[in-house]
Amino acid sequence: MLLALTLLNTSQAADTLTRYSILSWRDLSRAISQCFDWNMPINMLLGPEDAYYISPTKEDLAAMVAFVLENKEKTPYVEESWDCDNFAREAKHWMDVWALRNYRNSRAAVTVGVAYVKLFIVLPDGEKFPLAYHALNVIRRSDGQWFFYEPQNGQLEPIELSLEDGSVEVVKINL
Repeated sequence: MLLALTLLNTSQAADTLTRYSILSWRDLSRAISQCFDWNMPINMLLGPEDAYYISPTKEDLAAMVAFVLENKEKTPYVEESWDCDNFAREAKHWMDVWALRNYRNSRAAVTVGVAYVKLFIVLPDGEKFPLAYHALNVIRRSDGQWFFYEPQNGQLEPIELSLEDGSVEVVKINL
C-alpha cells in the first residue's frame, strides 16, 4: 500500500487505490503466468516493460475502447504492410494516450499489451488443427479480469472464452 501511495499524487491516492489495481512488474508477471498458464521466468528481460502498471475499471475500459475507435487511423488492411500486428500496436498507442490523459497523477503504465497468438480450429471431438497466427490486444481490468481486444473490429472478450475452448494459444505478450 505504501508503494502505491508513492506512485500517485497524494490528493488522489486514497480515491485511486479504491478504484484501480496497481501492480509492480513482478506482480504483473505472476498474474500473466497464472492467467495464461505460463511458467515464465520473472525478470526484466522477459517480463513487462515498465516498473508499475495501473489497471482500468470497467467504466474506464469502455471509455478507453471508445477513445481508440474515435481516434484510430482508418487505414485498410494490407497484407504484411498494415495487418493485425499494426492494428494491435496502434490500439495500444491510443490506449496509452487515453491513460496518460486520464491517469495524469499516476506514475504507472496502463495494463494493455499486444498478444501474439496461434489460432486453431477445434473439432467437436477436441482435435485441434492450426489455422493462423494473429496479433491483438490483451488488457487487465482492475478486478483482475483479462480481456482480448480485437482492434480490427472493436470487440472486447474475456480471455477465458478463447483459452478454455482451445481455439487460441498465446505465444507472446508485449506489455
